[in-house]
Amino acid sequence: MYIYWARTPSNVSFLPALSRVPNGSLPLAVSLKKLLADAEAHLPEDQWVFLAVEATDGRTAIVRYFQTLADSYKAQKDPARKEKHLARQSAHTEHRRRERAVQDWLAVATRVEELLSQHLQKPIEEVRGVAHLVKIEWLDEIHDTAGNATIEAWNARKAAAGGGTQPAWEVRRLRWKSQFLRRVHLLLHKTSLDARRAESAASGGTFTFPGLHVNAIDEAPPERELPWRQCVSTAWINRFPLKRSSRDNDVQLVPILDVIIPDSMFSEGDLLWLEEDNLDSVPVGSESPGPEVA
Repeated sequence: MYIYWARTPSNVSFLPALSRVPNGSLPLAVSLKKLLADAEAHLPEDQWVFLAVEATDGRTAIVRYFQTLADSYKAQKDPARKEKHLARQSAHTEHRRRERAVQDWLAVATRVEELLSQHLQKPIEEVRGVAHLVKIEWLDEIHDTAGNATIEAWNARKAAAGGGTQPAWEVRRLRWKSQFLRRVHLLLHKTSLDARRAESAASGGTFTFPGLHVNAIDEAPPERELPWRQCVSTAWINRFPLKRSSRDNDVQLVPILDVIIPDSMFSEGDLLWLEEDNLDSVPVGSESPGPEVA
């Protein structure tokens, strides 16, 4: 394996690529991989470029690393390209945050079922299926900017959630999600934080807080991972009656779809994650109840 350099048409940066050659050249690739790994070792995981894919394909990781450098360099010279580059970079970082959340939540899904069984005094078989409700497309988005809110409102929301002045991420909810799904996801979030703190005796990572309603994401549920009816807000369905937004509940596969999760499973502070605004209003009894915005 070796690296060769090809000058780009812009004549201002270089694009690396990899090709296979006899094994005698492998030490060069190994040395380069170590150099790149060491260079990123001190960075937060969400800033990794090489290490993000190195474990599965070292050759791809090296190409990705230098491609990113080339794109970044070109973006600095062109304002329009820079804006697109930053948007892609932000979307990639946000997606990787949700990927890690999926892994964390799947690791505690069985524990959440045990907590539900104990609290509701139901057989464990009646609350199974939590892992089926963990899809990356169903997770709220995580951002470190104020979005459509003012920075004053953003900081006030963070403070109300207990974040003080520390750096934090806002969790912007997907409006189509029902109270049921929001409650399951909140239990997973709380349980995964507890597990992380128990393992590392640390704070549990960057502080996250429930997003402002002005930043809620009002997009349709993903067609390729269409949620069950119990997971979709009746208010959202009423607002967009022509959109295909859900599939029939399958309580044989996912028994928890038939369970109502009460407020008693959450602290007063937790309920900030579940509050609703006027767009979430639904007729009484149409879906599991949730706390109203004061």
